[in-house]
Amino acid sequence: MPKVGIVGPASSVERILTVAKQLVQDIEFVPFTYEENNEIAGIIDENHFQVKGWLFSGPIPFWLAKEHLGTEENLVYCHVTGNEIYKCLIEMAYSQQKILLKASVDSPGIGISELEDALGELRIPIQGIIVQKYEIPFDMQELVQFHLKLWQEGTTDGAITTLQSVYTALQEHKVPVCRLTVTTLAIRQAISDIIEKMKGLYFKSSQVGLEIIEISDFDKVIEKAGNFYQLQFIELKIKEKLLSFCKAVDGYLSEQGNGRYEIFSSRGKIESGIAMIQDTIEEIGLDLDSHVVVGIGLGETVFSARINANRAASYVKSTLKQGIVIIKEDGSIIESVGRKEEVEYAYYSNDRALLDKLNEANIGIKTYRKVEAMIRRMKWDCFTTTQLADQLSVTDRNVRRIVASLCKAGLIECIGEESSSNRGRPSRKYRLV
Repeated sequence: MPKVGIVGPASSVERILTVAKQLVQDIEFVPFTYEENNEIAGIIDENHFQVKGWLFSGPIPFWLAKEHLGTEENLVYCHVTGNEIYKCLIEMAYSQQKILLKASVDSPGIGISELEDALGELRIPIQGIIVQKYEIPFDMQELVQFHLKLWQEGTTDGAITTLQSVYTALQEHKVPVCRLTVTTLAIRQAISDIIEKMKGLYFKSSQVGLEIIEISDFDKVIEKAGNFYQLQFIELKIKEKLLSFCKAVDGYLSEQGNGRYEIFSSRGKIESGIAMIQDTIEEIGLDLDSHVVVGIGLGETVFSARINANRAASYVKSTLKQGIVIIKEDGSIIESVGRKEEVEYAYYSNDRALLDKLNEANIGIKTYRKVEAMIRRMKWDCFTTTQLADQLSVTDRNVRRIVASLCKAGLIECIGEESSSNRGRPSRKYRLV
């Protein structure tokens, strides 16, 4: 039975655990409580081997865990929604017999947008609601003084806080205070989210991943070696680096000869090891003064993963010359993997009208999808051919030809010219249709 760790203050964990046990029977929910935020990293480290997913009581423990692990792929937290804010305001209004309340509210930066959205949806005046955002780490005494001063001055009728420590301190000062806690609905949504994430991770881990690592111009490496023994020494150094990577991703290394290697592992392990394989191939490339290409194929079987890996490696060699390309099980391509210019697109389409237009323009679906993906990734409302050429790493001439053909096909349109203080013809501006 898979386990999910519930992390938060004792009172919050108890509430979440009660809802979870009523909602789900085939998952074991394990409570982990803490009093200080610095305990969270230790909880994660000591229990991550037995726990498949983590559910946090709020944004603060979630953020700290995410920073510690460097990922959020198996982490979720209970979001504060409008219901929680409204509940606190109604309770305070009832207890003080006031319709229009003036209140101070604190919120972590990670959850401030949700709070502001909730307040914005209220159809009552909210000028008297003063929000204080805090970042992690925060000074508890500063937050207590923020609420206390406003109340003592008569600026507010009470306080709403997200923190148990602030709640307790304000109670001691006799300040009317409400603790902002998540509702049962928010807990149910978080439980649903973590179950979906765990299913996704299981699907990833059950898929096969194959990496083909190929050293370009290996014949030149052989020539530089000079003799058989020196070549063996070079190959041993390459294998040593690749074996270190294999160990990290629980993979299996197979040497194919002539500078080509294959590494089998699960999809999840390979995807999590992208940064490491990037560093590894850069080291090998520098040692050999040669380009190293990596084609990664993902699939439900070894056969389909191998087909995709071969396609990916061939694509790198024919277009990019070096770097990492992934072809996923659905046929989509991810270029420049692990870099800021990473872009994903599909090289197929079932849209007959689109294919007819591209056929008329003599442009392949892969080229169009790549152009489309790049424009969307850069969030361009409009662009010039020079901008597009820079991102695609191709010549202006090629891009002008592609854009002109797509304009004729009605898939891109020219919307004007770029104003410029330089002499010469101004650049035309385009946008996707």
